Amino acid sequence: MTSLGDFHGNRMDWLKVMGEYVWGLPLVVLLVGVGLFLTLRLFFLQIRFFYFGCRIAVGAADREEGRKAISASQSAGDISYFHALSTVLSATVGTGNIVGVAGAILVGGPGALFWMWVTAFIGMATKYSEAVLAVKYRESTEFGFAGGPMYYIEKGLGWRPMGIIFAVMTLIAAFGIGNMVQINSAASVLSAPEIGIPRNYTASIVALLAGLVILGGVKRIGKVASVFVPFMAAVYIAGVVYILFVNFEQIPQAFSLIFKYAFQPLPVLTGGGIGLLLLSIQTGVQRGLFSNEAGLGSSPIADASAKTDFAVKQGLVSMLGPFIDTLIICTLTGLVVITGLEKSGVSILESAAGSTVNVEGLVAQTKSFSQYMAANPGTEIFTGIQDSFGRSAGQFKAVLTSAVFADVMGEWGRRLVGIALFFFAISTIVGWYFYSDRALVYLGGGKLINYYRLVYVVLIFVGGMIENVNVVWAFSDIANGAMAFPNLIAVALLSGVVASETKKFFKRYPHRHDIAIQTYLLILKILPKNTYSKLFGLIAGLKMPRFIMIPVLLAFARIYKINVEEAELELKDYKTLNKFFTRALKNGARSIADDALSIISPVDGRVLTFGGLEKGTLIQSKGMESKLEDLLGTNTYLQKFQGGCFCTIYLSPSDYHRIHTPVTGEILGYYYQPGKLFPVNQIAVNTINRLFSRNERLITFIKTEFGLVAVVKVGATSVGRILVTYDNEIATNNWFRFSREHKYEVPKKINKGDELGRFEMGSTVMLLFEKDIAELLELEEKQKVILGQPIGVFKKIGKKNAK
Repeated sequence: MTSLGDFHGNRMDWLKVMGEYVWGLPLVVLLVGVGLFLTLRLFFLQIRFFYFGCRIAVGAADREEGRKAISASQSAGDISYFHALSTVLSATVGTGNIVGVAGAILVGGPGALFWMWVTAFIGMATKYSEAVLAVKYRESTEFGFAGGPMYYIEKGLGWRPMGIIFAVMTLIAAFGIGNMVQINSAASVLSAPEIGIPRNYTASIVALLAGLVILGGVKRIGKVASVFVPFMAAVYIAGVVYILFVNFEQIPQAFSLIFKYAFQPLPVLTGGGIGLLLLSIQTGVQRGLFSNEAGLGSSPIADASAKTDFAVKQGLVSMLGPFIDTLIICTLTGLVVITGLEKSGVSILESAAGSTVNVEGLVAQTKSFSQYMAANPGTEIFTGIQDSFGRSAGQFKAVLTSAVFADVMGEWGRRLVGIALFFFAISTIVGWYFYSDRALVYLGGGKLINYYRLVYVVLIFVGGMIENVNVVWAFSDIANGAMAFPNLIAVALLSGVVASETKKFFKRYPHRHDIAIQTYLLILKILPKNTYSKLFGLIAGLKMPRFIMIPVLLAFARIYKINVEEAELELKDYKTLNKFFTRALKNGARSIADDALSIISPVDGRVLTFGGLEKGTLIQSKGMESKLEDLLGTNTYLQKFQGGCFCTIYLSPSDYHRIHTPVTGEILGYYYQPGKLFPVNQIAVNTINRLFSRNERLITFIKTEFGLVAVVKVGATSVGRILVTYDNEIATNNWFRFSREHKYEVPKKINKGDELGRFEMGSTVMLLFEKDIAELLELEEKQKVILGQPIGVFKKIGKKNAK
C-alpha cells in the first residue's frame, strides 16, 4: 500500500519533471530570444526613452504639455499611469524579490543574478511591447476595461483558442504564483521560532486585508497599490541599504563572484561544467521572470486599464517595472545575500538551518561563500545545504534572507524581512487577483466575479496553512512557463504592430524624447540659468587690455562668420565683447521697405515658425504648441490677437542683435514676465514644450492705423539683458524680478525701422498681429531674413483702432 509520504514524493517527482520540461532550453531561448529581438527591433527603446517613461509615470510629461491630468475626453481607461504601474508592481514586487533571489543564488550560484539582470533589461522591451498591444486591443466591458494577451492573441492574430488557453492558465497561475506562493513564503518566515507568529494568524490577517481591497475592484486596487508599493519598497530598501553599508567591504567581491560565475561554470573537478553554467543561466532567467513577469503576460492585463491617450505612453511606463523590480530591488537583495554569505557564511547558514552543528562538507571549514564554492568542486549549492541540514531547498531559501538580515541587525533583521514578506504577499495577492478577474471576464464569467473573489480569498488562508512549500513552488514554476509560451509567441508575431505604433507616436514628437535629448533637458533644468546668464553678461561687459580683447574679437568674428565690414566701428574700437555683440551698423547697411502696407523683419535671423493663431495656440515646432494666453501673460489684449497670425525669428550669435520696429505706430505700453532662461536653439525649440511661454520675455504693444501688433522679445541662456530704447526704467534678468504690466498715458510714436531695443547676446523675436489685419508672405522655416526685408503686408480693409 502506498504511504502518504510515498504519494507526496511521487507527486513531487512528477512536478519536478514537469517543471524541468516546461522550463527547459526552449522556453529559456524563447524568453531571451524574443526580448533580444524586440530590443533590437525597437532600437534599444528601453535606454533611449527610459527617462521619458519616468516622466509619464509621475505626470511630469502631461504637466509639461499644460495638462494637469488626462481627462476622460482625451483618453479611455479606468486608472492613471501611476496607478497602473503600481498595480503591476504590487503583483511583481513580491516574495520572489526576497525568497526567489536567495533561491536563484543557492541553485545557480552568484552568476544567476547576472542572468536576472539580462532578463530584466531585455524584458523591458518585452514589457513595453506587451503594454502597447494590451492598450491597442483592449475592450470596454460592463465590468470595466479588459485587455491583455488573451485579447491581442484573439484580435491581433485571430487565435481565440489560444486566447482561451492563456486565460485559463492565468486563472490557474493566480492561485499559485499570485496567491499560495506569496502567503506561504510570508507564513514560513513569520512562523519561525525567532518570530513565532502562528501560520493561521498570518493567513487570516492577509486574507482579511487582501479581501477588503479586492472587494473594491480595480480602482481601489490601483489607489491602494499607489500608496502601498512605494511605502513597502522604501522600508525594505532602507533595511537593505543599511546592511550593504555594514558589509561594504564585501561588495567588490560580491560583484566579482556575480560576473565570474555568470560566464563560467561553478567549480568542478571533472566535466559537467557546461551543465552547471546552463543551470546558472536557466535559474537566473526563471527567477527573473518570476520576479518581474516580463514575457509572462500578466502585467499587460493591468496596463490595459490605464487611462491613456496613446498606447505607447503606457508601454513606456510599463517597461519601468523590470527596472524597479529586478534591477533595483532584486539586485539589492542579491547583494545582501552574497555579501552576507561572503562575510559570515558559516554562521548565517547555521542560523538559517536552525542548527549549530558543524557543517562539514558544506563549507569545508571555510567561512566565505567564495571559499565554499572553491572547496566543493562539482557540488550544487542546494545539495550541500540539504545534505548538511536535512532541510528541503524550498524551506531553506524561505529563511535564508532573514538569516542574512539577522546577522547584521539581530532579531530585528528577521522581523524586518518578515514584515516585508507580509506586505509583499498582500500586494502580490491583490495584483494577481486583478489579473485573474480580467481573465474571468474574457471567458464570459464576469457575472461570477463575486463568487470568484470568495474562492480566491479562501485559498489565501489555505496557502498560508500548508507547511511544505515545495509543491507550491514547483506548481508556480510550471504555471509561469505555461503562460509565457503563448504570450511570447503572440508578442513576437505582433512585433510589427508594436513597431508601427511606436513610429506613429514618435513621429508626432520628433527628436523630443530621446535619452540624449532628455539628459540635455535635465542638465538645463538643474543649471542655474538666470544666475549663469547674468554672470555671463557681466563677463561679456568686462573691459580688457587691447592685446587681449582684439584677438578675442577676431576669434569670435571668425568662428561665427560675422561680417565686420558692416559694423559701425572698427574692430579695435570695441572695448568689450558685449559692445561688439550689440554693435550698430553703418548707415545704409540695411534697406528698409518704405511701402506703408509692408511689414518688415525687425531683426537679422532665421524664421523658426509662422502661422495662424486659431484656437489661441502657436506652433513652436512639429508636435509642440504654446497657448497664446500663456505667451502674452496678460488678458488686456488677448481677445484682439485671437485668430490673428504670428512669426518667430531666431537670432544666432552671427546675427546683428539690435531690434527695430516692424511697423509704424504708437507704443501703448509693455508687459514684462520674468521666467526661465532656457536656450532657444533648434534643439530646445524641438524639445522643450511651451519654451517661449516659459522663458523671460518683454512684450511691446504697438498700435498701428490697421490694428494692434505685439513685438515679443524672448530671453534665453547667456542673454544678460534685454534693453529697449523707449523706456530706460525697464530692466530684465535682475536678481529680484517681478512681472509687470505698464500702459503709457501718452503713447510713444515710433516709425518703421527705428531701433526698438537689443539683446545682450542672442535670442528670439516673435511678432503677433491682431485678427484680420495682416498677411504673412510666403515664408519658409529656417529661411534667412534681414532687417528691413518685407515679411508681411497689412490688409486694405479700413483702419482699426487699438485701445
